[in-house]
Amino acid sequence: MSDGGIMVLDGNTLRSLHVSLPEDRVTLTGAQVLDFAESEASQSLFGISLPPHLKSSALRRMNIDGVDDDTSFRRTELSREEASRKLSDYLSAIADELKDNPLVVSILDGNTLRMFLEDEDDFAMIAENLFTDLDTEDKGKISKSEIRNAVVHMGVEMGVPPLEEFPLLNDILKKHEEEEGELGQSQFAELLQPILQELADALAKKHVAFIHKIKIVNGSEIRKVLADEKKLNDVIAKALHGKHKE
Repeated sequence: MSDGGIMVLDGNTLRSLHVSLPEDRVTLTGAQVLDFAESEASQSLFGISLPPHLKSSALRRMNIDGVDDDTSFRRTELSREEASRKLSDYLSAIADELKDNPLVVSILDGNTLRMFLEDEDDFAMIAENLFTDLDTEDKGKISKSEIRNAVVHMGVEMGVPPLEEFPLLNDILKKHEEEEGELGQSQFAELLQPILQELADALAKKHVAFIHKIKIVNGSEIRKVLADEKKLNDVIAKALHGKHKE
């Protein structure tokens, strides 16, 4: 998948996942089982870190609710058979939670950046637009330190991961920020090009999965209302509240 593209994670991948506990472990604590399950789930979901709300919702599906229950379960020592069962239950709970509340992600692997770099016209237009946005005083010059803002401003849609999601981007930028000074538009483009090339190469080696804050509406809640006459009547009553009945 080229980066910037959208993918919806709805739990189907996890349902086909076959995971076994390490052979050398006879007993495991609840914490070890959860950590192992989360690691396996993350690997099957393009390496994303499972959001805290997703993990807590999955635990509630397993009837592990609240700080006391969570702490108690994590400390509990489980036989291999019990641990295997809990592992399967937790992965199923995560899959079910994703089915009801899918995650929308972009996989950043450097492809979009390479496409921009390979097309001279596209790259020139991007560099010009970024320079114009940063040259707020219309001087035809910007500080060299603004190159960081330019790259970050490109955003996920153009294949650039957030700094907090990809610390290596900070290392790349620092390498090109060693000298101070001002840049004209052509100098800005000349500096931007190797930075984006290094970033594309780095992403090719280590992909980044970025979770978008988008809620998927799949109609499941509407179907629940339609299947329950009382809920449907309540919804209709609320819709008509304060309105003429006809």
